[in-house]
Amino acid sequence: MPTGREQRVSQARGPVCEEEFGVARYRVGIDVGGTFTDAIAVDEETGTVLASKAPSTPGAEHEGLLNAVRSLGIGWDQISTLHHGHTVGINAILTRTGAKTGLLCTQGFRDFLDLGRLSRPGGEDTYNASWVRPHQARPIVERAHRREVRERIAEDGSVLLALDEDAVREAAIFLRDRGVESVAICFLHGYAQPAHEKRAREIVKEILPEAYVQTSSVFPVIRESERTTTVALDAYIGRRVHGYLENLGRLLREAGYPGRVLIMQMNAGLAALESAKHTAVWQIQSGPTGGMAAAEFYAARLGRNQLITFDMGGTSTDVGVVRDGRAAVTDEWMVEEGLTLVLPMVEVISIGAGGGSVIHVDEVGALRVGPQSVGATPGPACYGRGNTPALTDAYVLLGLLEPSRFLGGKMPLDASRSREALRPLAKRLEMPIEELAQGAFDIATASIAQAIRGITIYRGLDVRDFSLLAFGSAGPMQACDVARALGVREVIIPERPGGYSAFGLLTTDLRVDRAASPVKRLDEMTAEELEAGFRKLESEVADELKAQGGKPDEFVFERSINGMYMGQTWFTRMALKPGPYREGDIAKIHEEFHRTHLDSYGYRADRYPIIVAQISVGGRAPSRSIEFARLALSSGPVQDAIVARVTAIFEGRRRTDVPIYDRERLRPGHRFEGPAIIDDHLATGIVSSGAVCSVDEHGVIHIDVSPAGE
Repeated sequence: MPTGREQRVSQARGPVCEEEFGVARYRVGIDVGGTFTDAIAVDEETGTVLASKAPSTPGAEHEGLLNAVRSLGIGWDQISTLHHGHTVGINAILTRTGAKTGLLCTQGFRDFLDLGRLSRPGGEDTYNASWVRPHQARPIVERAHRREVRERIAEDGSVLLALDEDAVREAAIFLRDRGVESVAICFLHGYAQPAHEKRAREIVKEILPEAYVQTSSVFPVIRESERTTTVALDAYIGRRVHGYLENLGRLLREAGYPGRVLIMQMNAGLAALESAKHTAVWQIQSGPTGGMAAAEFYAARLGRNQLITFDMGGTSTDVGVVRDGRAAVTDEWMVEEGLTLVLPMVEVISIGAGGGSVIHVDEVGALRVGPQSVGATPGPACYGRGNTPALTDAYVLLGLLEPSRFLGGKMPLDASRSREALRPLAKRLEMPIEELAQGAFDIATASIAQAIRGITIYRGLDVRDFSLLAFGSAGPMQACDVARALGVREVIIPERPGGYSAFGLLTTDLRVDRAASPVKRLDEMTAEELEAGFRKLESEVADELKAQGGKPDEFVFERSINGMYMGQTWFTRMALKPGPYREGDIAKIHEEFHRTHLDSYGYRADRYPIIVAQISVGGRAPSRSIEFARLALSSGPVQDAIVARVTAIFEGRRRTDVPIYDRERLRPGHRFEGPAIIDDHLATGIVSSGAVCSVDEHGVIHIDVSPAGE
């Protein structure tokens, strides 16, 4: 029998296929974070859910993954599929530890990566004359390794200048002699005609047979600067991600796991391990995307279609929006200022605020929290392995985190180490240590609230129409304060918030996206031409899904276009109904685009031609769904769930006696007022003073944070 902590909170729908699964019963999700690796397993027969955590092992992420799975207490032969989200790619970019990379580009376009469309950050660096773009300060491709090649393709795909194959060979030899390990190939208008990139790749592989080589085939669409960045980033992290996945597959086989490994992508879909090895750039935000997938799952099953997601872990905080039950999707995502990807992905905004964020004083003497993090090693001072104060140390000193109950009592914390670590800062700022801890808590709250405003209020959304879905190990601790700072009235804490992104990996499907860039006026396209373009993409998607093990009779396709008014330099993404398209549908698409543009930007320009810059198809092979089980109503008073009392500081006030509720003992119908602490064993929730907490029929916690009298 499993030895991990378990509870029947959900159930898999549909009979188990013995031929497909044999004795394997568990679907397992693994999310590798900067501090902890989370594991969630769902028994597809009974609906039992197991959860565990293990410290992440930076540089050897597979070790933390294996430890997390082992701590679930199930055998490898009991796992049917393993769904995995990781941070290998994003960590390599942020720390600049990717491969030594070269770039082959069209003559005259060597500096796309440095120019970054001349974008500048907001905030304090907007008018900073000494600010330098990240790629110029810390290039992923050194300028000397960006080699220009004589060739030219027109925007319609015609060849204006043949590929100079000798120049490609010279460039490849130059890169080989300088120890380059990965090569990106991105030529002007390569999306319209890939022949030059394909031939260049063949030549490079002849000279650098062991190199990782990527072309625009990773996602062949318009926008030269962003496409160059996308291809270059894939090459930069591809060798490391490929090696990680290759090694992981080998280690899992050696451990005795016979099943499939599926990797989370930024398009909120899964890819089979063998396919994922060759498309590293799709996995940069692999883990946080799992949280957004879980948010869609909750929106559908709890009837909360308007959600702000708040995922706060040990290293960072990721925020997003679910509108009308669907996570917001974008076609551009900025890794760093000027380094912008052009891929269809779930929109997640990350900031450096987590339980491991360093508390420090900046050069002008102001108290700061992050963006630096102590990571998994050494961790916050209270872990007993280092002396750097982090936000978790502030939680401990405020009494919000009970040291003896951390991780279900498996990893007790040392409050005295927290106090000693914060003492020098308190002395420098001439303030009591508890006041300093409260200040750090408030700064983190303000930073998170500001990030959420950027994707809600600043885009015209009324946050009062949304609930705040808080997860991650630290999300439920800050959620009430963040909600009140924003004016949000309800906080929702799901089951297993500490492993929520891992759970989200289990709710997703195999997914493949393909796109093309016709760059043509919509009024000059026929319905037959548009339909043919989508059919071609759907055929490519279906072939890839079949290659990854999907069943053709279950495939679901979604169509969309990226359009713009003539003269614009940005796209408006618009979903389209399934085909086939017939006479009269083009006029309907015209009108729908005007309405979408009006909704997005507040105006429509009917007299301007619409340019179809991109057509896209997303295809998925649905997996077996997971359903919430309904829990029995409470048979006793809510006080039965209180397991301890502590003195804690809430909202900067004096210490007060506060109950700790055990999440496992809270049942549907239970209701209580804050201040209170909820111990979820792998996470901790805070119910602020005056807030009212209730438990629904599925065991999900709802906190009404509205001020008294509203």
